[in-house]
Amino acid sequence: MRMLLFCMVVGCASGGKIVLEDAQDLGTPEENTTDENTTPTDEENASDNEDDNSDNEDNNSDNEDNNSDNEDDNSDNEDTGADIENPNSDEDGDGYPNEQDCDDTNPNVNPGATEICDQLDNDCNGSVDDNASDALTWFEDLDQDGYGNASVTTTNCAQPNGYVTDDNDCNDNATSINPNANEICDGVDNNCDGTGDTDAVCPCNVQSYGGKTYLFCDQSTNWFSANSACQSQTNYHLAVINDEDENNWVTNTANGMIYHVWWWIGYDNTGASSSEEPAGAWTWVNGLSSSYTNWDDGQPDDYYNNEDCTHIYGQSGTWNDMACDLDNWYGSSLYYVCESTVP
Repeated sequence: MRMLLFCMVVGCASGGKIVLEDAQDLGTPEENTTDENTTPTDEENASDNEDDNSDNEDNNSDNEDNNSDNEDDNSDNEDTGADIENPNSDEDGDGYPNEQDCDDTNPNVNPGATEICDQLDNDCNGSVDDNASDALTWFEDLDQDGYGNASVTTTNCAQPNGYVTDDNDCNDNATSINPNANEICDGVDNNCDGTGDTDAVCPCNVQSYGGKTYLFCDQSTNWFSANSACQSQTNYHLAVINDEDENNWVTNTANGMIYHVWWWIGYDNTGASSSEEPAGAWTWVNGLSSSYTNWDDGQPDDYYNNEDCTHIYGQSGTWNDMACDLDNWYGSSLYYVCESTVP
């Protein structure tokens, strides 16, 4: 029996050959293999490897999910850190902490800054460009001639509607009156130079009294022509004498030009009836009557029933009625005085 087993293991030699005896009794290797000692096939090993890899992939997927969660947590932590600002920080270095500075990225903006015209709330008071230190003063231009009224102003960074920067308009109710206007003979200071009418623009010697302008014209003419000549200048008519002071001024001014001549003034009764002559129905050319007169002794007398216009004696300042169509009286020339209707 021992021999048999030995021969089964190592084989027995017979004539130089290995002889296996009773091989059929031993059965095939497959038949002698038990379940416990069965060697796995390649297919079984491959299947097992695939299962292991699948498990590893699942583990890797779990690890990736865990890593993703960790990244989200880190991101949340970063966001939370960014949202938290230090209220005591002074990012722009202007001396005001973040909680007091309305723009901590601009050193020119803080509660202690001066407000300027830059479309920013420099002083952090909640208003933009209010009371700015460099704001301009604007002047109302009511007549829209480009020149404003110095007495009506506003301060603003931007130009308000109806306002300008030039305040040299001397009459903001008239477009034709401003520093750029041409001076004309009209009793008005058209170009705002403070002088009004001058000899350069008027046909006669220009004088001023009581805020009005007078023209002393040394052309000998009759009363009607004199009145027309005055009215040919805008805002003028023959002089209207309202009181003694004005009468004295006219007389002295006239005598200062040409001594002892006669001067037509704007007083007449050309519309008087015969029953109103000689003292009735006298009126001024501006349509007003006057309580003041300075008639010479015995005047008016309506000499030859034909004296309906008044002149001043240059030497005395008294008045006399004279025929309106005369331009002299026996060699004494009759000149005239015009007065502006506007101050």
